[in-house]
Amino acid sequence: MAKPDDDQSRLDRIAKTVPCGLYEYYLDENGGSHFPYFNEKMLEIFGVTSEELAADASIIWQLFHPDDREMVHQADIKANKSGELFFVQTRIVTRAGDEKWIQISSRPTSQKVGNSVVWSGYYLDITASKLDQAKFESLIQAIPDLILLIDEDGRYLQVNDSDYLALFFPQGFSLIGKTMHEVLPQVVADSYLEFIRNVVDGKGNNYLEYPLAALDGKIYYFESRARSVNETVNGKRVTISVVRDITEKNRARDELLMVQEKLRAVAVEDSKLLERSLLMKDMHDGLGSQLTYARVMVEHQKIDQAGLLEILQDCMTDLHLIVDTLSDEEASLFNAIIDFRYRIQKRFESVPILIHWELSLDGLPLVPQRVTLQILRVLQEALSNSIRHANPKNISLSAKFDAEANILKLAVVDDGKGFRPALPQGRGIFNMKKRAREIGADLDIETTDRGTQVSVTLKPR
Repeated sequence: MAKPDDDQSRLDRIAKTVPCGLYEYYLDENGGSHFPYFNEKMLEIFGVTSEELAADASIIWQLFHPDDREMVHQADIKANKSGELFFVQTRIVTRAGDEKWIQISSRPTSQKVGNSVVWSGYYLDITASKLDQAKFESLIQAIPDLILLIDEDGRYLQVNDSDYLALFFPQGFSLIGKTMHEVLPQVVADSYLEFIRNVVDGKGNNYLEYPLAALDGKIYYFESRARSVNETVNGKRVTISVVRDITEKNRARDELLMVQEKLRAVAVEDSKLLERSLLMKDMHDGLGSQLTYARVMVEHQKIDQAGLLEILQDCMTDLHLIVDTLSDEEASLFNAIIDFRYRIQKRFESVPILIHWELSLDGLPLVPQRVTLQILRVLQEALSNSIRHANPKNISLSAKFDAEANILKLAVVDDGKGFRPALPQGRGIFNMKKRAREIGADLDIETTDRGTQVSVTLKPR
């Protein structure tokens, strides 16, 4: 059976596997010192032999970089007095002339050997990470954006040398160690601190936009984007923020919006002009064709006085429809039908027919004037045909909008005698189909001996 390792053998075996120099250091009351224990990694880091280190502990101190010795000395005095952790990052220069970065950490034990205090600790070669850090810091300094390391209390921990700083702070001013509320306006500081805390808590977005007044009074606009860092500093959670000047970007955006608004206004005006042009064409095609028809009929003596009055009445009705439609660009179809109902009731008040109305147009978007005009013309034609030819007792006019299906349906239904679809169609039905087609609507006519239904269906948007 194998004999178990003693404590020293076990320690030596473990010490060979760790990537740092382990040591035990004796410091007596008179300042004398020596290393009773050190591993091979420590010799490798400092480039000394075990014999040299065992004979003279001060050889380690002699290898510290001349510019760092005082810093290390003061940290050593402080740790010796307080008995707290001794922790520094410093440079050494080996005998071969190589400069290295090392991290030292040691703490006094409760054990004493004679009048010596026993310190245990390690030396870690951090040269590679320091070089990477130096490259990263060089890259950070080369970036024109302002880069900030900020803790959750809004305290600035690290700042790059961005040109932005000169716009807002006097030369020599440092943000490091100060809080947002010490250097920013109250409103901006409040919103920025809330933003930082949301970032470290993983809530909300990681973007903030805000204005700042420079030393010369000019207003700049900045955006900040932040990410939480997976470490704490002095027990506080930390974020890294990148701050960018977006003043010109915002100015360009505002100018673009202004141009877009002008173009939109021009397009609206052009649309109105086109709408009026089409309305004038409709007026010519509708009113003009009816008057032309009346003139031809009179010239050929094919119309009596009653027929002529009927055509003239249709012309007057169509003219009223055009004027009503043109008078209010923002009028809804609902209001247009209300006006239409008023005129119909006045015109046919002497006719012994009951006219029923049903309007359900909630949610209907604004319908273009020309579409409104053609809808009213179809309703007018269907209503007139029913009164003149069907001899009904009741006429029902309905207008309904199904918002979910985006369907607008209008219908004129009578209980008259109907007509025979096989007969040649007159000008009225032809005109209704033409007007429905011009606005992209479907016209449907159903007739029996118990009445007729004329319906118009379209999608208003």
